[in-house]
Amino acid sequence: MRGNITELEGLFKVRQPVVEASYIVYPDDPDNPSMYYVRNGRTGATEYSSSDASDAIQYAVNNGSRIFLREGIYRISKSITLRSNVFIEGESAGVYPYDIGGSPGASARGVVLWITDTSVKHVFIASDPDKYVNNVVIKHVGVDLSLIHI
Repeated sequence: MRGNITELEGLFKVRQPVVEASYIVYPDDPDNPSMYYVRNGRTGATEYSSSDASDAIQYAVNNGSRIFLREGIYRISKSITLRSNVFIEGESAGVYPYDIGGSPGASARGVVLWITDTSVKHVFIASDPDKYVNNVVIKHVGVDLSLIHI
Protein backbone atom coordinates (compact mmCIF):
# COMPACT_ATOMS: atom_id res chain seq x y z
CA MET A 1 0.00 0.00 0.00
CA ARG A 2 2.74 2.48 0.84
CA GLY A 3 4.08 2.20 -2.71
CA ASN A 4 0.80 3.47 -4.17
CA ILE A 5 0.76 6.47 -1.87
CA THR A 6 4.35 7.37 -2.78
CA GLU A 7 3.49 7.29 -6.49
CA LEU A 8 0.77 9.92 -5.95
CA GLU A 9 2.87 12.34 -3.92
CA GLY A 10 3.71 15.50 -5.79
CA LEU A 11 1.16 14.99 -8.56
CA PHE A 12 -1.28 17.58 -7.30
CA LYS A 13 -0.61 21.25 -6.68
CA VAL A 14 -3.42 23.30 -5.19
CA ARG A 15 -3.23 27.11 -5.12
CA GLN A 16 -5.15 28.41 -2.15
CA PRO A 17 -4.83 31.11 0.46
CA VAL A 18 -2.97 30.35 3.67
CA VAL A 19 -6.03 31.40 5.65
CA GLU A 20 -9.69 30.85 4.86
CA ALA A 21 -10.73 33.98 2.97
CA SER A 22 -13.99 35.88 3.33
CA TYR A 23 -13.36 37.26 -0.16
CA ILE A 24 -10.90 36.54 -2.95
CA VAL A 25 -10.04 39.38 -5.32
CA TYR A 26 -8.48 38.56 -8.68
CA PRO A 27 -7.77 40.25 -12.03
CA ASP A 28 -8.96 38.86 -15.36
CA ASP A 29 -5.36 39.00 -16.64
CA PRO A 30 -2.58 39.22 -14.02
CA ASP A 31 -0.16 41.08 -16.34
CA ASN A 32 -2.59 43.52 -17.99
CA PRO A 33 -5.91 43.52 -16.16
CA SER A 34 -9.04 45.24 -17.41
CA MET A 35 -11.44 43.83 -14.78
CA TYR A 36 -11.18 42.77 -11.15
CA TYR A 37 -13.54 40.23 -9.61
CA VAL A 38 -14.53 39.63 -6.01
CA ARG A 39 -15.52 36.07 -5.14
CA ASN A 40 -17.15 35.09 -1.86
CA GLY A 41 -14.73 32.71 -0.13
CA ARG A 42 -17.51 30.74 1.51
CA THR A 43 -20.08 30.40 -1.29
CA GLY A 44 -17.76 30.64 -4.31
CA ALA A 45 -20.10 33.14 -5.98
CA THR A 46 -18.67 36.16 -7.77
CA GLU A 47 -20.42 39.04 -6.00
CA TYR A 48 -18.76 42.08 -7.53
CA SER A 49 -16.64 43.20 -10.48
CA SER A 50 -15.06 46.50 -11.45
CA SER A 51 -12.50 47.89 -13.86
CA ASP A 52 -11.02 49.69 -10.82
CA ALA A 53 -9.00 47.55 -8.39
CA SER A 54 -9.59 50.12 -5.63
CA ASP A 55 -13.34 49.54 -5.82
CA ALA A 56 -13.00 45.75 -5.91
CA ILE A 57 -10.69 45.67 -2.87
CA GLN A 58 -12.90 48.19 -1.04
CA TYR A 59 -15.96 45.98 -1.64
CA ALA A 60 -14.13 43.00 -0.16
CA VAL A 61 -12.93 45.00 2.86
CA ASN A 62 -16.41 46.43 3.49
CA ASN A 63 -18.01 42.98 3.45
CA GLY A 64 -15.38 40.66 4.93
CA SER A 65 -12.52 40.43 7.37
CA ARG A 66 -10.07 38.12 5.56
CA ILE A 67 -9.23 39.23 2.03
CA PHE A 68 -7.01 37.24 -0.32
CA LEU A 69 -5.52 38.93 -3.41
CA ARG A 70 -4.55 36.65 -6.28
CA GLU A 71 -1.35 37.31 -8.20
CA GLY A 72 -1.40 40.32 -10.51
CA ILE A 73 -1.17 44.08 -10.93
CA TYR A 74 -3.88 46.03 -9.10
CA ARG A 75 -4.38 49.53 -10.49
CA ILE A 76 -5.14 51.83 -7.55
CA SER A 77 -6.96 55.10 -8.36
CA LYS A 78 -8.12 56.00 -4.83
CA SER A 79 -7.31 55.20 -1.23
CA ILE A 80 -8.81 52.08 0.34
CA THR A 81 -10.48 52.66 3.70
CA LEU A 82 -9.68 50.08 6.37
CA ARG A 83 -11.43 49.33 9.65
CA SER A 84 -10.30 47.26 12.60
CA ASN A 85 -9.92 43.46 12.33
CA VAL A 86 -9.04 43.24 8.64
CA PHE A 87 -6.50 40.75 7.29
CA ILE A 88 -5.34 41.28 3.68
CA GLU A 89 -3.01 38.68 2.20
CA GLY A 90 -1.50 38.59 -1.26
CA GLU A 91 -0.60 35.41 -3.09
CA SER A 92 2.98 36.70 -2.87
CA ALA A 93 4.54 40.17 -2.71
CA GLY A 94 5.11 41.48 -6.19
CA VAL A 95 8.10 43.03 -7.84
CA TYR A 96 8.05 43.55 -11.56
CA PRO A 97 10.41 44.97 -14.18
CA TYR A 98 9.66 48.19 -16.04
CA ASP A 99 9.65 48.52 -19.79
CA ILE A 100 11.20 51.63 -21.33
CA GLY A 101 8.84 54.49 -20.59
CA GLY A 102 7.87 53.36 -17.10
CA SER A 103 5.10 50.87 -17.82
CA PRO A 104 5.09 47.50 -16.08
CA GLY A 105 7.00 44.76 -17.80
CA ALA A 106 5.44 41.55 -19.00
CA SER A 107 4.92 38.61 -16.67
CA ALA A 108 4.67 40.54 -13.41
CA ARG A 109 4.46 38.08 -10.54
CA GLY A 110 3.05 38.48 -7.10
CA VAL A 111 0.62 41.15 -5.93
CA VAL A 112 1.53 44.74 -6.82
CA LEU A 113 -0.64 47.73 -5.99
CA TRP A 114 0.14 50.15 -8.83
CA ILE A 115 -0.85 53.78 -8.13
CA THR A 116 -2.48 55.32 -11.22
CA ASP A 117 -3.75 58.68 -9.92
CA THR A 118 -1.66 61.55 -8.59
CA SER A 119 -4.33 62.35 -5.98
CA VAL A 120 -3.60 59.06 -4.15
CA LYS A 121 -1.32 59.94 -1.25
CA HIS A 122 -1.98 56.78 0.79
CA VAL A 123 -3.01 53.38 -0.52
CA PHE A 124 -4.70 52.47 2.79
CA ILE A 125 -6.36 54.92 5.17
CA ALA A 126 -8.15 54.49 8.49
CA SER A 127 -11.95 54.59 8.55
CA ASP A 128 -11.74 57.21 11.30
CA PRO A 129 -8.40 59.05 11.33
CA ASP A 130 -9.09 60.43 14.83
CA LYS A 131 -9.29 56.95 16.35
CA TYR A 132 -7.10 53.88 16.38
CA VAL A 133 -7.64 51.10 13.87
CA ASN A 134 -6.64 47.85 15.54
CA ASN A 135 -5.69 44.39 14.36
CA VAL A 136 -4.98 45.20 10.71
CA VAL A 137 -2.61 42.87 8.86
CA ILE A 138 -1.38 43.39 5.29
CA LYS A 139 0.84 40.56 4.15
CA HIS A 140 2.59 39.67 0.86
CA VAL A 141 1.49 42.82 -0.96
CA GLY A 142 3.92 45.05 -2.86
CA VAL A 143 3.13 48.74 -3.34
CA ASP A 144 4.77 50.65 -6.16
CA LEU A 145 5.92 53.89 -4.52
CA SER A 146 8.59 54.81 -7.06
CA LEU A 147 6.38 56.55 -9.61
CA ILE A 148 2.83 57.77 -10.06
CA HIS A 149 1.57 56.13 -13.24
CA ILE A 150 -0.96 57.93 -15.41
